[in-house]
Amino acid sequence: MNFNTEALWREIKLFVDYGMSPIKAIGAATRIAARAMGRGRDLGTVEPGKLADLIVIQGNPLFDIQSLANVVVVIKDGVVMKGAAQVQAAGTRRE
Repeated sequence: MNFNTEALWREIKLFVDYGMSPIKAIGAATRIAARAMGRGRDLGTVEPGKLADLIVIQGNPLFDIQSLANVVVVIKDGVVMKGAAQVQAAGTRRE
């Protein structure tokens, strides 16, 4: 069993519970953490030329930080690790 799967979003929630805004808490877990590790040039934000592992969640964490627990799609190193059916369905929609 892997108990670490919920650790990060719960830590971000604690930041919010103690007064940090959701956007600043998410930034602390991504952009600021990458800078602290000396990897700000490669990681921490979504920009051209940077490495990016992404999640797609159900909900808006700026309104409800617990929505970070509702991960629908995980993309790591350009490979869909979770939610391939959702990605494929989204790619076939016409808007």
